[in-house]
Amino acid sequence: MKDKDKPKGQRRGKQEASEMKYELMLDKAQKQTEFLKTILDSIPHAIYVIDAKDFTIKLANQPGRRGSLTGNATCYSYIHNNSKPCGTKDQVCPLEQVKKSRKPVIVEHTHYDEVGNPKAIEVQAFPVLDTEGNVVQMIECCMDITERKRAEEALQESEQKYRILFEEANDAIFLADVETGIILDANRETERLLGRPAKEIVGMHHTQLHAPDKAEYYKNKFRKHVEAGHIADFEAEVFREDGTIVPVYISASVITLRGRKIIQGIFRDVTERKRMEETLRESEEKFYKAFHRNPGASAINAMKDGKFVDVNEGFCLITGYTREEVIGHTSVELGILSAEVRRELIERVIEHGAVSNLLIEFFTKTGETRLGLYSAERFSVGDEQFLIVLANDITEGKRAAEALQQSENRYRELADSLPQIIFELDNRGYFTFANRNALQATGYTQEDLDTGLHALQIFVPEDRERVQRNIQRVLSGEELEGNEYRALRKDGSTFPVVIYSTPIVQGNKTVGLRGIAIDTTEHKLTKGESAG
Repeated sequence: MKDKDKPKGQRRGKQEASEMKYELMLDKAQKQTEFLKTILDSIPHAIYVIDAKDFTIKLANQPGRRGSLTGNATCYSYIHNNSKPCGTKDQVCPLEQVKKSRKPVIVEHTHYDEVGNPKAIEVQAFPVLDTEGNVVQMIECCMDITERKRAEEALQESEQKYRILFEEANDAIFLADVETGIILDANRETERLLGRPAKEIVGMHHTQLHAPDKAEYYKNKFRKHVEAGHIADFEAEVFREDGTIVPVYISASVITLRGRKIIQGIFRDVTERKRMEETLRESEEKFYKAFHRNPGASAINAMKDGKFVDVNEGFCLITGYTREEVIGHTSVELGILSAEVRRELIERVIEHGAVSNLLIEFFTKTGETRLGLYSAERFSVGDEQFLIVLANDITEGKRAAEALQQSENRYRELADSLPQIIFELDNRGYFTFANRNALQATGYTQEDLDTGLHALQIFVPEDRERVQRNIQRVLSGEELEGNEYRALRKDGSTFPVVIYSTPIVQGNKTVGLRGIAIDTTEHKLTKGESAG
């Protein structure tokens, strides 16, 4: 039976059932659409469905909508505010790429927010194909990667800085795998340290940096350093390609690089430091020997409290104290110097930094008063200051000098009391002494002698050659009888003299001559000869 032949009421019921079924399907479809829209809107990235023919946006989720979105809005005008599709080197059109490949593509674009701030966007584009495999639409997901790009750039910049520091470091730096001990990277300084190119160093086992017979020792050390996570100033030696040994200090730490645990070792070449330490040690040894073998008295005092730090044997000899009795005490406590003398010495050192040949009165352990020439200089060891003192006991020398002065005074008094001319010459012929009668007879003064008066100046020119010759004969040790000359006074007048002289010998060396001159004027006049 056809529907038209059915009763009218039956036909109406079937139509209502069909309409109800349609409404249910429509409602279900609407709910699915709303559900899909809710899902799309909840995605934090902008999502667009774009027509492949005219670039119009067919759908956009909430994050992708900015203001009103009309039905004829294109992706390039709505998203980029451009009048034509993207097509530059920096802004590759993802739709064109998808249409060519019919596969998903990823490109990077620069988008701008409402106030014009640039944003780095990663565009993930997916093709929508018809039954014949043609691209009819494109789903575009735009992810804001601005912060990620900044982080990547910051990381890249950080890695570049690290690389610069790594390569330009003054110390050799090795990166090695903590598990295998294989060297993964090495900076330029490692080439100088080992005497081989970095490309040969990378791939070596860390034990190959050292002498072969020390391999096991350094393998154990490496393992302990990895376990500890950090070590500093570990003293070691590296083995150069030419066989030479280089002393180094190693500082190492375990770090994570790109998710991989490695140990970074910084090797500092301490060859020069070792050489300086050896030089310093030798210098200290020389100082120690010079200090203790110095025949004079030497002492070292702390500036802060004046206590003796060290003294040599010479100090003990002139003071009578033993080294043990002196160390830890001051010169004032022991009664070697008075407080006033000690204060004066320190004040001079502080003012001038050093003093030289300062005459000081000091006292021995028995209380005997002695005279010393003190020289002192301040020096530093670290933050502490010390005073090194050199002292010479001149007590006996002073007494001898005083005795010599007394002897010279008696000699001059005796010479001045004689009526003859008494004189002394050095081996060049200059006067070093003339008695009172000599000065009176010639008219010269002591000042003339002090400024330099030659023997030839007090003889007439015609006698000078003979005088010079006879001086040399006496200096050579020849014994001469008295020689007669004409002496020349300072005022130009002359008088006859007879001179007797002998050499002055000191320590088997002739240093001058000593002579006596007799004025023969009266003798000449008595014989009727001219004295002028």
